[in-house]
Formats: sequence, structure tokens, C-alpha cells
Amino acid sequence: MRHINYFKLIQKAFHIAWKNKYLWWLGFFVAFGQSASVVFNYSKNDGPANQPVLDFVYSHMPIILLAAAMILLIYAVIIVLAIVGRGSIIKAAGESVKGRKMNFHSAVHQGKKYFWRLFLIGLIMGALTIGTLFVFLVPVYFFFYTKSYITGSVIAALAVIIVIPLMFLITFLRTYGYLYAVLGDLPFGEALENAYSLFRENVLTSLVALLVFALIGLILAILVGLIILPVVVIFALLSGILYLLAGAAGVTAASVFGAVVVGVILLAILSVFEVFKQALWVLFFEEIARPGVKEKVSEKEVARNINSVPNPVKTV
Repeated sequence: MRHINYFKLIQKAFHIAWKNKYLWWLGFFVAFGQSASVVFNYSKNDGPANQPVLDFVYSHMPIILLAAAMILLIYAVIIVLAIVGRGSIIKAAGESVKGRKMNFHSAVHQGKKYFWRLFLIGLIMGALTIGTLFVFLVPVYFFFYTKSYITGSVIAALAVIIVIPLMFLITFLRTYGYLYAVLGDLPFGEALENAYSLFRENVLTSLVALLVFALIGLILAILVGLIILPVVVIFALLSGILYLLAGAAGVTAASVFGAVVVGVILLAILSVFEVFKQALWVLFFEEIARPGVKEKVSEKEVARNINSVPNPVKTV
């Protein structure tokens, strides 16, 4: 396992995120896109609709279809902006590591250049995730549904043993694939191939890095909680005062406004954190994907490395 000074990488990533504040807007696109994905996925599981709701839907079908189309369009735009933002941040962070400067316009231009590669990588990895969960969870559900609890428990235990490593593999294929696609300027197929090779050669190092990221995420969650708690307390007191003055309407107004304020604070923090996180992944990637590492490379990749810019990203 490679020896990596994570503290130094964290310092550099923080410096990149703080120095390139224009990336915060791109981080906002990524954070907002992830939040929209969570809300969209959650809204699809709100429970069975009752008859009055069905009657309303049937009687207002054109309006419902138009609203659904608009929601899907807005969701698609958000996802596109999130993908472009991710590619822009990765490219800008990679250039910053090399001592080169980019601005918002040039970063977005690069993000659009890599859009389809990142989209295909994310789509394939998402499909693998859903397929893996479906294959292993359906038999478990079937046996528990038929009250074969012993068989279901055994299959559930085997599923956990198999699914967890697969989820780790998919996670790193996605992460390293993004980095190879942008920093190595590789097509999505070659990016995923190189991502698998890199993970295979750095399994322990990658898992340690994931643990470091989890620790950083935990620290961030604690800090966010400490920041938001006073805001929640303030709006709770405000709700009590407005309840005495305006009743339930005052409480509703204070709750909505408080939720908006908390949401804005969260998105602002997550926007900066996305820039920091991507910069940290870029720095970590540069540590384990250096050209000096001995690997099997094809003649095509050797020629590409020779003709590429100085300090090219290693490909397999």
C-alpha cells in the first residue's frame, strides 16, 4: 500500500477550493443536482394513491401530464448542469495542480467537452448498481414473503457479503472513470478500463482514501449541525411568537421561510465542499496514477503519452 500524506493533500485541496472561488458556482450545480436526485427518487415512493387523488388525476390529465413533463425537463436540466459542473471542477482542479489558471468560462467550456463521457460513465455505473441490488434483493424478498425465513436469512447474508464489495468496486470505477475521462482525456470505455486497473492495483490505498473521505464527511456533518442548530432555534422561537400573533398561518410562514434559509445554508456549504472534494480526489488520483508506475500499456497508449502534454496522466 502506498504511503500518502493525506493531511498535505487536504491542505492543498482546501487551498484550491478557496483560491478558485468561481468554482463554488459549479459546486452548487453538482450539490443541487445530487439533492434533486434524492428528492426525485424519494418522491417516487410516497405510497399508494387513494381514490380522491386518482379521481383528481383523471379529471385533470392534460394539466398533470404537462406538469410532469415540465418537472422532468427541469430535472434533466439540473442533471446536465451537475454533470457539466463536475467535469469543470475536475478539469480546473487538475489545471490548478499543474500551476495553470482557469476562469469560469473556460472551466465550463471544458466541462461541456467531457459531458457525454461523464454521462455514460454515470449511466453505466448507475445501471450496474440498480441491477446488482435487483438481482440480490429480489430473491431475499421472495423467500421472506413466502415465510422461508431461514433460507431468506442465509441468502440475505450471502447477498451482503457479495453486494458490499461490488458497491465499493462500482464506486471507484465511477470516481476513477470520471478522473481518467477528464484528466486523461480518454473515451468512456477506456476510462472505465483504466479505472478498473487502477483500483485493482491500489485496493487498500483506495479503501483508506474512502475512509478518509468518510471521516471528512462526518466532521462536515457535525460542523453543519453546529451551524444550523442556532438557525433552527431562532426560527422555532419566531414560530412561537408568530403563533401568538397570527395563529397557524404565522407558524406556517415561519416554517417555510426557515426551511428556505436552512436549505440555502446547506447548499452553500455543500457547494464549497463539492469543490474541495473533487480537488482532493484529483490530488489523490495524481498520487496513485503517476507515469513512473510500471504497468502494461498498449502501443496506442504509449504513443498518446509521448505526444501528450508534460506530466501526462498514466493510462493502462
